Amino acid sequence: MTPPPLPAATLIGPWRPCRNTFTHLRTHAPATLLHLIAAQQLGTAHLSWAAEEAGHITTLPAGAIVAAIKPLLAHGTPVVREGAVYGLQPFLHRLDAWAAVVTLARSDPSPTIREVAAEALLEHLDGQNQTWFIRPWRPCSATFDYLAAHAPDDLLGYLTLGWLSHVNLAYAALAARDCPDTRLTGALCTLLTHPRAYVVEGALRGLAPHLHLPGVRAAIRAAQPHPCPVAQRLLSAQT
Repeated sequence: MTPPPLPAATLIGPWRPCRNTFTHLRTHAPATLLHLIAAQQLGTAHLSWAAEEAGHITTLPAGAIVAAIKPLLAHGTPVVREGAVYGLQPFLHRLDAWAAVVTLARSDPSPTIREVAAEALLEHLDGQNQTWFIRPWRPCSATFDYLAAHAPDDLLGYLTLGWLSHVNLAYAALAARDCPDTRLTGALCTLLTHPRAYVVEGALRGLAPHLHLPGVRAAIRAAQPHPCPVAQRLLSAQT
C-alpha cells in the first residue's frame, strides 16, 4: 500500500511503521492516522496500535475518531478488536461507543476479547459502584433511583450489560424516567422487545418523559407486534 502523506522522516525507504510511528501521527498528523485506520490496509499489529493511539487524539472531533475506530470491532483478528476497545475507551461516555463495546462484551467469539471489553466498561463506571460487580449485590428500586440522580453512567451500564435480573431491569428502566441524561433513551428502547411484560412496562414508563425525542415513537412502533399479549397492549396504548 501507499500510505497517505506522512512526515518526511517516515518516508526513508520502505515504510515500516513501529508503535512510535503511530504515536507521532497522533500528535502531528491525526487526520492521517484516522485515514490509515479507515483504510484497514495495515498489518494486524499495526492496525491495533493505530486504533489504540487514535483514542488519545485531542485535536479532532470525538465523533470522527469513534467513527474511524468502531468498524475495527468487527475485524476478523482478535488483536485488532482489542486495540479498537482500547481506542474507544476514552469515548465510553458517548452512547455510540458504549453500545458498540457492550455488544462486543456480550457476543465476541473470543473469551479474551469479551473480557477486555467488559473490563473497559467496568473501568468507565464509578469506582464505588465497580465493587458491586465483584460481591453479592441486592439492589432495590431505590438503588436505581439513586443511580439515576447521582450516577447516570452507572445506570446506563446496568441497563445495557445484561447482568440484572428481569425484576431489577424493570426497576432500572423505571428509574430512568427522572434522569435528564437522554443517552438512556437508546437503552430503554432496546427493552421494548423484552419477552417479559413488566420489563416492557418499566421501559415505557422510563421513556414517558422522553416521547418527544427523535426515534422514541418509532422504536415503540417497531416493537410491535409483541409476542406477549400484555406487552402488546402496553405498547399499542402509546401509539
